[in-house]
Amino acid sequence: MKKAVLLWVALLFLTIDTRIAGLIPYPEYIPFDTPAPETVDMIIGHLIGDSVHIDIFTDIIGYLLILYVSCKVVNENTKAFRAFGLSVLSLLLYLANLGMPFVLNGEARYTTGFFLYIAYTLLKTFTAVQCGFILCDMSECIENHAWINVVAIFIMLAFISGFIRSMSLFYNLPRLTVTYYTVQAFFTLLYSVMLWLRRSYFREGKS
Repeated sequence: MKKAVLLWVALLFLTIDTRIAGLIPYPEYIPFDTPAPETVDMIIGHLIGDSVHIDIFTDIIGYLLILYVSCKVVNENTKAFRAFGLSVLSLLLYLANLGMPFVLNGEARYTTGFFLYIAYTLLKTFTAVQCGFILCDMSECIENHAWINVVAIFIMLAFISGFIRSMSLFYNLPRLTVTYYTVQAFFTLLYSVMLWLRRSYFREGKS
């Protein structure tokens, strides 16, 4: 059951987003002429910020856990290979998001930050759902088939809600962000409890 617990913890790290301003400032932003200054200010000031953001529950740990478990179960589950590749790409995009403002400025910082945020949010969602499918496979059996299908649906709903939350944050919609963060937390709690209730179905060889 050790690998199953590690995957569950990885999902939690990818779910919980508690960012605080970092101590490492980015180079001062150089403004540029644009017909949409409000959009630029929102992305530069709200999403990218003026310093490296530190996530208390950093996604990096989540990806490293997925990479570790994927290597352990790759011979037992073909989804592990996809999860490994998605995790590597997601981790690279995550690090690129943090480091990009050190090397780009002006319009290049804005444009690259915009596309990196969208790409990372999508890839993170795919990675988490793939990880969730592997977790469900670890307890898949005839007796548990219907139950685990519901768990898989709740995992997908949790991270779809997370994607909408990220898009709400992108457009600086605080009420919608809080709403979908609550929805994501609800489905996360739901699938976690369901997995715990059926923990006896996790097979030692695969979990």
